[in-house]
Amino acid sequence: MSEVLDDLLCVLGFTGARFSRAQNRLILAFLEHGPVGGICDGEDMRRPGVALLALEGINQLFCVDGQLLSIESVSPAETVSPDELKKLFSIVESVAAGQTEILNLLTEQANRMTNMEGAISLCNERILKASTDMMAMKAAEAAAAQSTIMRKPVNPSDPPQAISLVPYMELQEQIDAFIESAEGKALDVSINGKSFAMDAHLVRAAQHVKKPRDFAAVIFQMVLDVSHLKDYSIGYLDTGRVAGISKRQNGGPKTLFSEDFNRFLGNLCMLCGGCVVHETTLRVWWSEVRYGLNSKGDNIFAGSSLTSPDLHYMRPGSVHLPVFSDPKVFAAPPARKRRFVVNESAASVEELG
Repeated sequence: MSEVLDDLLCVLGFTGARFSRAQNRLILAFLEHGPVGGICDGEDMRRPGVALLALEGINQLFCVDGQLLSIESVSPAETVSPDELKKLFSIVESVAAGQTEILNLLTEQANRMTNMEGAISLCNERILKASTDMMAMKAAEAAAAQSTIMRKPVNPSDPPQAISLVPYMELQEQIDAFIESAEGKALDVSINGKSFAMDAHLVRAAQHVKKPRDFAAVIFQMVLDVSHLKDYSIGYLDTGRVAGISKRQNGGPKTLFSEDFNRFLGNLCMLCGGCVVHETTLRVWWSEVRYGLNSKGDNIFAGSSLTSPDLHYMRPGSVHLPVFSDPKVFAAPPARKRRFVVNESAASVEELG
């Protein structure tokens, strides 16, 4: 049996001398090998004492060249006690439990990330849906407004007719006739020494009258570039009244166009196309024209691509440019503060500079 218990077998980590040697390796012998040796290596496998042979090599768990690796106070001659084995297995179990816990935490984190991605995707879908619904609503409003705008009859006895059903060439003839009429010539379409009476003929805006928002941009482009709308606010074109203070998305106020400019632009819109709109729906048409200009400015300010109306057809062979380049000359003066002065006879209003 001395051959069976030779130190060389500790290098192998097995319980039989029939296996090949590995003298220069570190071998971890598992406890399961002990019972195998107890069954296989005894002279008489039926003798109960043979199983004790398996326990004799337990103290040789970690060996190099037959020598036990020293761990602090443990010497090669000493055996490892069951308590120390329990501690060792407890450490191994703790490491395994820690690895399991880390794996669970990573899995939980991955699940959270998946849930977060799902929530972000859902938010994006809702935002897209809300934006799409809003655009559809505005398109429906524009279509409804367009369908309710009626044409001013050429003859007073003619029945009302939706302007969307009238061929634009017929509308253009009606516009040209109004421009040459006394009523059309009475409209003041001059500002800063420039008259736009001839431009009203050349622009031929009848094709845009049916869509007041598009019509507004075409008329404005004749005077100023539409890019200026991101910084300026259009007032009430039918009366000339200056718009109220309008704040943009960043909180900064827009510059307001003056009353003279609003009245001039309103007269130009009337001469170029508003003259064919029935008076019962003219207020709706004015509202759409003004909204088309201010909303276009808001969209440009928000980063939408700038699309300027193409008016090169007005004067073939030359590039069309707006007559004015600086909108500051048309800005409304700063609003003056007002206070009420009450005396015994009557209440008066004083303007403060």
